[in-house]
Amino acid sequence: MIEYAVKDSSSIADIRHLWEELNEHHISKGSFSEIYLAKTFEHRRSELMDKCKESMRIFTAFEDSIPVAYCIASPGEIESLCVSKKYRGSGIGKKLMELVLEWMEELGTKNIVVEVYGGNEGVIDFYSGFGFSTRKIIMERRV
Repeated sequence: MIEYAVKDSSSIADIRHLWEELNEHHISKGSFSEIYLAKTFEHRRSELMDKCKESMRIFTAFEDSIPVAYCIASPGEIESLCVSKKYRGSGIGKKLMELVLEWMEELGTKNIVVEVYGGNEGVIDFYSGFGFSTRKIIMERRV
C-alpha cells in the first residue's frame, strides 16, 4: 500500500536514491548529458537549500517505509518530481501533483511554474493535464 507524507527540507536525504535515478534518466535522454554527469546529489541539495530551504516541501510516496516517488516544491514552483521507474503509470505522480497543488492553493499561490528539460518532453502531457501550458522554450547550443 502506498502512503504519502509531506516533509520539510531536513528530510531531503531520504529521497537521494530517487534523485539519482532521475539524474540517470536525464543523462540517458538529453543532449546535455555531461551537465547531469557532473551534477551530484550534494550539489543539487545545496542549490535547493540556497534557493528555498525554509519554504521547501518534499511530498513523498512510500511503500513499506521506502520512498518510491517524490515532488519537491516551493511556493510557486515545482522544483523536482520523480516516480521510480517501477511505479510509473500507477497514479502516484498524479497524486503527488494533486497534493502539491492543493498546498499551493492553500498558500494563495497565483502562478506555478515547472521546468521540463530537453529529452524529457514526454512529461509535458502529464503537466498539461494539471493546467500547465508552455510559456517559453529556451534552446542552447554547446560550443
